[in-house]
Amino acid sequence: MKFKMLTILAVLSCLLMFAACSSNNTNQQEPEKAPESSTELSVEPESSDSVSEDVPSEDENNPFYVEPDYSHSPDYNPDLNNESSAPEPSEESISQSYNDFEYEVDGDSVTITKYNGNEEIVNIPEKINGVNVTVIGESAFENNTNIKTVSIPDSVTNIKEEAFYQCENLEKVKLSDNSQLAVISSEAFYFTAMQEFTIPKNCKMVYDAFSAELKSLYILGKETQFGKNICSAATTIYGYKDSKAAQQLSNLHGYNFEVLE
Repeated sequence: MKFKMLTILAVLSCLLMFAACSSNNTNQQEPEKAPESSTELSVEPESSDSVSEDVPSEDENNPFYVEPDYSHSPDYNPDLNNESSAPEPSEESISQSYNDFEYEVDGDSVTITKYNGNEEIVNIPEKINGVNVTVIGESAFENNTNIKTVSIPDSVTNIKEEAFYQCENLEKVKLSDNSQLAVISSEAFYFTAMQEFTIPKNCKMVYDAFSAELKSLYILGKETQFGKNICSAATTIYGYKDSKAAQQLSNLHGYNFEVLE
């Protein structure tokens, strides 16, 4: 009987000890944390094409549209921002025809832009439709092999670049003593048949206008200025005794100089 009681006590003691151990293990075990997600939520930007209903569209027919005012901006230029201020092309600048000549009108001045004739003797008109011819344009007579003589009116003040370039049979250019010619531009008379040329007294500037064919150059003005290589070294310069222009040109380039009486 005593042995049975001891056995029962031993079993109870073991059960109590087992229960205590289970309780301690449960308290020491921490709950597992939920794993953090490494995936971030992506927020898509609003499309720039989407327009809020509260913002009026830039349509002048929209009653809520108000045109922006840029007049206070430091870069504002009313001439550039106002389409109505842009000048309309002038009808006068359109190329027109008169006999064998093509020309353009600029205010009170006519520019000969092209000669389409095949005459040996050409007289450039002083006026076209009452407007003075003042300019012989760039390449206006270029490569015309028919011209032998051309008369330039007193109204012409400017002969542009290559105006008579490669007019291979051009022998004579007529200019009167009252000519208002002021400028002869580069290569204006390159590769012609001219042996001599007279620069009128009112001429202010002559660039490298003549090629090696020219043998005699008459300078009637006293203050005319010249380009670096106005003609070839074989050209003889003729000028008045008190003409600084002619003498300086001759001395500078070693041209022969002859005094005009």
